[in-house]
Amino acid sequence: MLCFIHSVPRVFAQGYREKSHRCLKYAVEALLVDPGFLEPEVLDQFSFAMTVREGADYGNVYDSGTARIIVSSAQSIYERVSRGS
Repeated sequence: MLCFIHSVPRVFAQGYREKSHRCLKYAVEALLVDPGFLEPEVLDQFSFAMTVREGADYGNVYDSGTARIIVSSAQSIYERVSRGS
């Protein structure tokens, strides 16, 4: 999820400030995914990570397999965003 944050400077450069992860997700979708700067899969991975984090934080539901999926997803997002900068 943190690797998704590498997209934030692009959002900030357009004069926006995020108020929550959910707002950031919608801003990145509108400003970076819809115009084609990032692939839609980045949002899918971020959404999955948000759901898992919320489950761990609020529902005390987590496991090592899901953690590995999130780490792999974060690496993929980081690589995609890094190539785009």
